[in-house]
Amino acid sequence: MGLDENRFIGSVDEDFRCSICRDIIEDPIASYCEHIFCKLCINEWLQKESSCPVDRKSLKVHHLCEPNRFFRNFYLKLELKCEFESNGCEKVCKIENLFCHQNSCRFNPSVKSESEKGCNALITKRESNSHNCVEYLNNIIHKQNEELLKFKERESEYKKSILDLQNILRSKNDEINNLQQQYSASKFHSLGMSLKLFDNCFGKSKILNNNNFFVKI
Repeated sequence: MGLDENRFIGSVDEDFRCSICRDIIEDPIASYCEHIFCKLCINEWLQKESSCPVDRKSLKVHHLCEPNRFFRNFYLKLELKCEFESNGCEKVCKIENLFCHQNSCRFNPSVKSESEKGCNALITKRESNSHNCVEYLNNIIHKQNEELLKFKERESEYKKSILDLQNILRSKNDEINNLQQQYSASKFHSLGMSLKLFDNCFGKSKILNNNNFFVKI
């Protein structure tokens, strides 16, 4: 479960060896009795046992904790070869940088990189032998054509919506014009009625005034 001792540069102190798997500790975690194990190893152990594998003291998962700072500082400085050395990687790095390196190592079969066949597809080492550039590019063209078709469909829907809105605006403008015309006609009619009423009243007043004049004479 731990790290292969043969990957390390130089000898490794026994304090860094897991008591369960006997390899160099990977992802260290400590018991409350200060023994340190691989996290995976001790978790699997405690699924079956309820004691520390070293001193047999009672131990539960919730008793586990991070190793002390002194241990971590020395542990993280240990140097070892990349896991993918057999694939051609010659990188040697410290444990603290190992995870980052292996996740981006170009010799990692799971890491994707540009195809060397010229199509710029991102593929893993495992996929490189079976990769077909023509098929890959045809799939890209097919997907782009599908996207173009969807865009044209949306464009047609947008144009229809715009025409519908324009028709609604024209209809509303016609309604507004009709209302304005009705208002103007009504206003003109009211003015005419007012003038007619004024004329009628003025005419009667004039007649009365004339009659009064004749009476006085």
